[in-house]
Amino acid sequence: MKSKWILVAASVLLAGCNKNITKYYADEEDKGLAVFSNTGNNIFTCYVNELPWRTFSRTTGGLFSGGTSELYISKQIDSSAQDLLIIQWNGFLQKYPTGYNTISLYLKVPKDFTRNDISSFQGQRFAIDSSKGYFYANISGFNTETGFGNIYFYSASFDSATQGSYSGELSGILEADFPDFKITKGRFDDQLSVSQFQF
Repeated sequence: MKSKWILVAASVLLAGCNKNITKYYADEEDKGLAVFSNTGNNIFTCYVNELPWRTFSRTTGGLFSGGTSELYISKQIDSSAQDLLIIQWNGFLQKYPTGYNTISLYLKVPKDFTRNDISSFQGQRFAIDSSKGYFYANISGFNTETGFGNIYFYSASFDSATQGSYSGELSGILEADFPDFKITKGRFDDQLSVSQFQF
C-alpha cells in the first residue's frame, strides 16, 4: 500500500501543475470586461459588436508540460523599407468559451527593430491606418477581416532585470473598425518575458 502512495506522489510531482497567472478584476460599469490596469494582470478584454471578448488565461508550465500565454509578439520580414511587428492576443468570445480567436496588431517598424525597442512605445498613441499597419481579427461568428483604428500604449518596456534575464510590460487601450464589426473598449495589461517573443 505504501508503494502505491509513493507512486501516486511521484506521478503528481513529475507531472507538475500548471498555475493560472492571469488576474481578472471585473469592471462594474462595462459588464464582461476587466478593469483597465497596468499591473501585469496578463489579460486583454474588449467588446466585439457589444459582445464581451477576453484572452485565455496565462499559465506556467509543469515539469513535463509547457505553459500557455495569451500574448505573443513576432516580426514579419517585409520586402519594403519596414517590417511588421505582430502583437497577437489569443482568446474567445465569452458566449463561445470553447472557441479559439485572435486579435492582432500589425504595426510597421524599422528593419532593425528589436525586442528592447518595445520601450519606444511607452506613452505613444498610434492611429492605425494603411500607412502605419492594420488590425487583424479572427473571431467566432464573424468574418476574418482586417481593420483600422487606434492604440495607446500606457506602459511599454522590455529590459534586462538581472544578468541574462529580461522582463517587461505592455498595457494600454485600443479600438478598431472592421467591415462587419467593431472592437470597442479594448484594454490590455500583459507582463512580458522572452517566451512571449518569437523573434
